Amino acid sequence: PLPDSVSMVFNEIDNGLPMLLIIEDNIDVTYYLQTCLEENYQILTAPNGKVGITMAVEALPDIIISDIMMPEMDGFEVCSLLKKDERTNHIPIILLTAKATSKDKLAGLSYGADAYLIKPFKKEELEVRMENLLEIRRTLQEKYSSTLMTSKSVDEASLSKEEMFIKKIE
Repeated sequence: PLPDSVSMVFNEIDNGLPMLLIIEDNIDVTYYLQTCLEENYQILTAPNGKVGITMAVEALPDIIISDIMMPEMDGFEVCSLLKKDERTNHIPIILLTAKATSKDKLAGLSYGADAYLIKPFKKEELEVRMENLLEIRRTLQEKYSSTLMTSKSVDEASLSKEEMFIKKIE
């Protein structure tokens, strides 16, 4: 159950670790994931896809693990909606499921999942995939950040003294 002020919960969590949102309807799987990952992640949990979408938009986690088969909204739909939303399309999503066919895996990847793990999964594989996805995200952020800084300094260098003055007072 969500508290009245969902954002209040998000604001209380800030220990410098990456934020993980687990969207899973099975309490035992959620607990197992939490115990495996709690040392390296701030963890938020959602009991179904509908709540998970709300929490993802509100908290903007660094990474999401979602089950596929859930009530309210399945993981394919969660993945699709989050990848189409400008606010959340940058967040890596790992689909975790018992659906093990190649067709299911291709479906998950076609909805935008960054990884697809089959239950039962190896804790080590999950951890390595999560770290790799977060590292790719960090690398991209650094590249975009340095590109923006470079273009900003070039833009400022081409401005006249009057334009610089106007820019400062804006």
